[in-house]
Amino acid sequence: MKFKYRAKSENGETVEDFIEADSEGGALLKLQQRGLYVMEIKKESPPFYKRELEIKNPFGGISDTDLLMFTRQLSVMLDSRVGIIESLRILSKQIENEKMKEIVVDIADKVEEGDPFSKALQRHRQVFSEFFIGVIESGEASGSLPKSLEYLEEHIERNSRFKKKLTGALIYPLFIIFVFSFVVAFLLFFVIPDLVEIVEDFDAELPFITRAMIGTSEFMIDWGPVILIVLAVLIFLFIRFKRTEKGKALFDEFILKLPVFGKFFKKVYLTYFSESMATLISSGLDVVKALEVTEGIVGNETYREIVSETRQGVKEGKEISSCLQRHPQYFSPLVTRMIIVGEKTGKMERILNSIVSFYRDEIERSMENYVKIAEPVLIIMLGLVVGGLVASILLPIFNLGAVM
Repeated sequence: MKFKYRAKSENGETVEDFIEADSEGGALLKLQQRGLYVMEIKKESPPFYKRELEIKNPFGGISDTDLLMFTRQLSVMLDSRVGIIESLRILSKQIENEKMKEIVVDIADKVEEGDPFSKALQRHRQVFSEFFIGVIESGEASGSLPKSLEYLEEHIERNSRFKKKLTGALIYPLFIIFVFSFVVAFLLFFVIPDLVEIVEDFDAELPFITRAMIGTSEFMIDWGPVILIVLAVLIFLFIRFKRTEKGKALFDEFILKLPVFGKFFKKVYLTYFSESMATLISSGLDVVKALEVTEGIVGNETYREIVSETRQGVKEGKEISSCLQRHPQYFSPLVTRMIIVGEKTGKMERILNSIVSFYRDEIERSMENYVKIAEPVLIIMLGLVVGGLVASILLPIFNLGAVM
């Protein structure tokens, strides 16, 4: 990739040029090695026909990309020994997202007033998670803020890639379901009623499949709006209930017990747990604090309760592995055995990263397998339903032609 940059040399001259690199971080590193102080850098825009489709948040929210770029650029600037306030001011001028720009300006103002960087971030918890703030607090306490930002950059980038893969795996099945629904609705609401008008003047006995489709069509036309309203109300009530403590706990427990997908979700949450713990421990947090932060971000109420119980156990002097072994249905023997090794060797961070790598590979394989199975199943279902609808339309027409 090619990046356009504007920088200052050691003698104060402004330099504007292009540089080739695999990523923006790589380009910044190359420029730093040349002794340049980078003021602005951006990827050169390719021709429109080569650009990747990027769907931006229509409500002006903060995307993973916005957060990643902020973290990456701040890390590079602090590593170049630019002050935190100056770095935030420079970034606020470069950020295109207006919402993010306002947040960075507010953070810079608070830091300039004397607040720690982590405290300024706490004012914007809708953007910066407990995990993000926890890693920053650790970096401030240990005097290694640039390193903590590097950990966060890697974490955000890995999570963003994972989300994109998951979304990509779902696109095709969802597209098939959408086409399926559209075709069925079109035939039931527009084609079948016209068929009724054609055949109602004839006394010929209609095939069973045609009578069934006519009955379904009439039912949907008469009761379709009521069904949609009832469904909308049920969905609304479900969402409201799911947002309650009890509702979230029941739903989170339910998805972990699903016949096929339960194992998949367990792998996902084990990955979240292991990666969060690895990143937090790497950034300098003690185990109890790392568990406390992970408890708030693991994403599933069942796992949150287990992590909370583990944190209390560690406070009392127990080992993480002994606490997790009490829940073999959620933390597999593989995970607990590897954590035991990490505790005995003092290489917990390395062991947790190994768990992350293992389960990420497992998740990707599972997604690929689910998509491979879902595609033919959905296509067969689409073919059967549409074929049945078409047959219900054509059979009476053929019968009428034979009679006439």
